[in-house]
Amino acid sequence: MKNHVRSLLFLAIVEVATPITAQTTVGVGSFGYSNGVHPTFTFIFEGTDEKYVESYWRDELKKISHEVSNKKEVVAAGALVPQISPDTVRILVKAEQRKGSPMLTAHVAILAREGYLGPDSDPGSFEGAKAFVQLHSTAIRRQLAQQELSDAEKGLARLRDDLAMLKREKERAEAGVEKSKQRAAEAATDQEHAKAEAEELGPRIEAQRNEVAATPSEEATKALDR
Repeated sequence: MKNHVRSLLFLAIVEVATPITAQTTVGVGSFGYSNGVHPTFTFIFEGTDEKYVESYWRDELKKISHEVSNKKEVVAAGALVPQISPDTVRILVKAEQRKGSPMLTAHVAILAREGYLGPDSDPGSFEGAKAFVQLHSTAIRRQLAQQELSDAEKGLARLRDDLAMLKREKERAEAGVEKSKQRAAEAATDQEHAKAEAEELGPRIEAQRNEVAATPSEEATKALDR
């Protein structure tokens, strides 16, 4: 019993003293559940939340357990895991995330016939439990990576769509500028034509006025009025 307490104390000190970073392999520690402090298998994730991790474990444990509840922590009663024990075991899972931290620690405690499994337990049972937690923790990491990849691909697709839209808007703007230039050139040409016609008609009208003034006649007056 004293050795068990010393082991829990040592694991707790190591857990507090070790900087938190995402893991790829299972660690060991201890955690205070609603029914007491027990040795645990731990795994640190990044980029997820408590609900996601606990939901994964709850769904997976339902496949192998007699009953699963999740009031204060996920508790699987009568779980059949042959690699740990030929008898059923009880599994407790609690995800812990400090406010504002991207890191999350999953604490998994496994109660076998001889007690909660830890470094001082039967080596076969301990390694089997560690491999069990590693398997599911890796599955969670894979799901998170796939989700991250999917989100990145969606983000890239949106950027490509935005780029295509900007390109179309640029082409429309350039076409509009070109049309405006063309209309401006046409207006300038029309203005020159109108000016030339006015300059051409001016002397003719003046000559006709003079002619009417000199020899007024009905035909000339009508022509002037036109």
